[in-house]
Amino acid sequence: MRLGEILKVRQPPVPIRSYLAPIKAISWQLLIRSEDSFGNPNVIAATILEPPNADSSKILAYQAFENSATGDCRPSYAILSGSFETFQIQAELAFISAALSKGWFVLIPDYEGPQSSFPAAKISAFSVMNAMRAARTFINKEAHFAMLGYSGGAFASAWAAILQPQYAPELKIVGAALGGLIVNISALVENVDGGPYAGLVVNILNGLGNEYPRFKYAIHRYGLNLRNYCLVSAAIHYFGSKFNVDVYKNFLQNGIIKYYFNKNSLLGKQAPKLPIFIYHSMLNEMSPISEIYKLIDQWCEQGAQLEFSEDLSYNHMVEAFSGIPAALTWLEDRFEKKKMPAKCVREKRASNLMYPGSSTLIKHHLKNSLSQVMSSINLFS
Repeated sequence: MRLGEILKVRQPPVPIRSYLAPIKAISWQLLIRSEDSFGNPNVIAATILEPPNADSSKILAYQAFENSATGDCRPSYAILSGSFETFQIQAELAFISAALSKGWFVLIPDYEGPQSSFPAAKISAFSVMNAMRAARTFINKEAHFAMLGYSGGAFASAWAAILQPQYAPELKIVGAALGGLIVNISALVENVDGGPYAGLVVNILNGLGNEYPRFKYAIHRYGLNLRNYCLVSAAIHYFGSKFNVDVYKNFLQNGIIKYYFNKNSLLGKQAPKLPIFIYHSMLNEMSPISEIYKLIDQWCEQGAQLEFSEDLSYNHMVEAFSGIPAALTWLEDRFEKKKMPAKCVREKRASNLMYPGSSTLIKHHLKNSLSQVMSSINLFS
């Protein structure tokens, strides 16, 4: 059985539950042969959305910011449940709606794998690429792909971009847009520990423990086994917790933990060969901008085709919304085979909503969304 082979296909048992934007698309869910970080076979799920008047030559692989270590948070389930536990997927369905309005197919893989391994580099990348292989079979073998992800979704997309030439060279990927990127896991953990997003520490420790037995053993030596939650609930439940001080005392000094944090971080790794767009807020309370600067310096020194759009406004979650029009505009240019202006471009803007072309995309999407909403209303009911 080959990697990327489709094992089962179904139409979802219930409609996609999107509250912020209409999702007008035919949907399928696929079971796909993939593998974990060690080459052991596994099975992942992926969702495919086909909009009206779809262009089968263009497929957007959208990696959701699941950022959790439990199967209840997987995108294939979250887009159908509409529950508070997986509230962040509602924001992402608004982004996906904008991509669908362009006539692109959208592929949403459960890239953390069956064990919910977050943030584990290889299994994330392998899952993304094997889902793309399955999408080629299901939609169009000659299709071109783009990748888009925010936060943990950007992490998975970045690793797929890095490993693609060796792992899946047959895939035609025009570019990857990475927002709120997790560059350095240690730096992120230090940044959020004791703050409003401290629950990410638990999700990261449990998620890496799900993939690496040695890592799990290192955590268990502290004698604690904290409960997993989806992203929003983890933030609420563990709000303000100081894990490195009060719970897992000095765990950041543990040699095994440091090894796996570094192994799965992007710094010091090979730059992607395909075009990259990075958008990030300057005052980012999760992923420090200083780590983004280091990564861009390294990738540019390696000759990467890269555009960096820095948003001078505040907040990781705000940037998820303000940066998406820029990301989709940039990806559209890649699908249309427009040349990037230079090898390494760095721009600063008061907001990424000011990115050239963003306003046109927003107007088009709002008009399209309004049209879909109005067409679904029966005025005579």
